[in-house]
Amino acid sequence: MGASKSAMMEVEAPPSLDERMNRGQQEHGAQQFHDAKDTFQAIVRDYPYYSKAWVSLGSAEYRLRAYLLAEKSWKEGLRLNPMDVSGYANLGSLLLEQQRFDEAIYYWKLGLQIDSTHKGIWLNLANLYKKMGLTARAHSLFQKYQKVAGPRDAESQKIQRRTHQGFAAYKPNIQIAQLALKQNQLDHARRALDKALEYYVGTAKDYRIYGALFYKLGRLPEAKQAYLQSIELDNDDVKSHINLGVVEEKNARWVDALWCYVKAQRALPETSSETIAKLNRRVDKILKEIASSGGGAFKAYLEAAVKSREQYKLDDAKERLMRLQELLPHTDEIKAEIEAEMQAYSDMVDPKHTARQHYYQQGEQYLQQGNDAGALYLFTLYQEHFPEDNLSTELVGICEALEAQIEAKEIEEAEERRMGRGRVAAKRD
Repeated sequence: MGASKSAMMEVEAPPSLDERMNRGQQEHGAQQFHDAKDTFQAIVRDYPYYSKAWVSLGSAEYRLRAYLLAEKSWKEGLRLNPMDVSGYANLGSLLLEQQRFDEAIYYWKLGLQIDSTHKGIWLNLANLYKKMGLTARAHSLFQKYQKVAGPRDAESQKIQRRTHQGFAAYKPNIQIAQLALKQNQLDHARRALDKALEYYVGTAKDYRIYGALFYKLGRLPEAKQAYLQSIELDNDDVKSHINLGVVEEKNARWVDALWCYVKAQRALPETSSETIAKLNRRVDKILKEIASSGGGAFKAYLEAAVKSREQYKLDDAKERLMRLQELLPHTDEIKAEIEAEMQAYSDMVDPKHTARQHYYQQGEQYLQQGNDAGALYLFTLYQEHFPEDNLSTELVGICEALEAQIEAKEIEEAEERRMGRGRVAAKRD
C-alpha cells in the first residue's frame, strides 16, 4: 500500500504558479519570513522570468535583514519588469537606510515616471531632500504630496499644520536675520534664517541672503547650496547667478563659474550696461584660464559628468552635460563624446524605453527557446503597460496562439497524469 500511495503522489498535479505565490504571500503575511523566502526562492528557480516572485522574495529577505540579498532580488525584479513601481519604492527605501541617498533618489524618480501618484515616493523624496538641507525643493515636494494624497490624508494634514506654523515663524525670523546681518552677528542671523525657512519655502531673496551669510562665514559648500536653491526658486535672479559664480571661481571650478556668468548675462536687462561690462570682464578672465589648460577644463568637466552618472547623481550629470552642450562650439572635438554620454544618461532615466525593449526582445528570445509561458508573460506585460503601441495590437494574435499552446500542453500533461493513475490502480488491483 505504501508504494502505491507514493506512486499516486508522484502523478498528482503540481500546484500552479498562482497557488504557490498565494502560499508565499500568506506566509509573509503571517510573518513566517523564512518559509516565505523558501517558497519564493523555489518559484524563481522554476520561473526565473516571473518578476513578481523576485519582488516578493526581496521583501521576505528584507524582513529577515538580509539586505544585500533583498537589493539583488529587487534589482532582478526591476530588470525583468522595469514598470514595477513597488520595486522602485522598495529599493529606494532600502538604499535610504544604507545612507545611499543619490541611488535612493534615482530609483524613486524612476518610479514616479511610471506612477506620478505614488504617495509614498513623494513623501520619502521630500523628507530626504529636507534631510539633505535642500529645504526649498523639499517644501515643493511636500506640496506635491498634498496634491496627490488629498486634504483628508493624515500626513497631508500634518504638513498643512507645519506650513501654517512655518508661515507664522517666517516673517519675524527673517526680520531678525536681516537686523543681525546689519550688526554683523552672523551666527545669530543664521539661526534666525534656519527657523524662518524650516517649514516655509520663502523667496529667492531669502536664500540669496542665506548664501551671502555662509560666504561671510567661509562656508562655501553651504553658500553654494543656498544660491542654487535661490536660482531654483527664480532662475532669473541675476545676483544669485553672479554670487554663485564667485563661489565657483574661489573653488577654481572654471566651467561652472563661466556658466553662472553666462546665465547672469542672459537674465540682465540691456539697460544694465555697467553690470554687463563687469560680467564680460569676468567671462574673459575665465575663458583665459580655460584656454591656458588647452581645453582640458572642458574634458575634465565631461569626465566629472560621467562619474556623476555612474554614482547615480543624475541631476548633476544632466546639468553638466547641458552646460557643455551650450558652452562649447559645435566643432569642438569632444562634442561626439558629450552626445554619447547624453545617450547613456537618457538610457538610465527612461524606464519606459527600457521596458519596451526588454518585454519584446526577451519575449522573442523565450519564443525561440520554446519557453511559451515566459514569452506570454512578457508580451502580456507589454500590452498591459503600452496598450496604445502598434506592437501591442500585433501581439494580440501571438498571445492568443501562445495561450492555446500552453492550454493544449496542460491538457496533455493532465491526460498523462490520469493515465499514470490508471496504471497505478491497475497494478494495485
